[in-house]
Amino acid sequence: ETGKSSSFNFFLCGIVGMVCAYVIVLSTQYYTDYEYRPVQSIAEASSTGHGTNIIVGVSVGMKATFIPTIAVAISVLLAYHLGEATNIGDGHNAGLFGTAVATMGMLSNAV
Repeated sequence: ETGKSSSFNFFLCGIVGMVCAYVIVLSTQYYTDYEYRPVQSIAEASSTGHGTNIIVGVSVGMKATFIPTIAVAISVLLAYHLGEATNIGDGHNAGLFGTAVATMGMLSNAV
């Protein structure tokens, strides 16, 4: 079962990668733009001293990694299963190629 359905699955892998990159961009913008609460909370903590500034900054930084990590994990798993569903090649090659296509989709949004 190769052909149009296989091509469409790999097309979907690329779309998965692009959506993942967009989610990462939105998350990064939220955690680094002064208009949003995370940066404002760091600025507020700066008024009380160095220690609270460091504590709040580190905690916001740790929270900022959650959404991109989950987005990449879901995207890689989804792309792997989409690629593997094509049954092209031996073993896990199609699944790995699906993740490669998703990675190229993620990189296509890089500015």
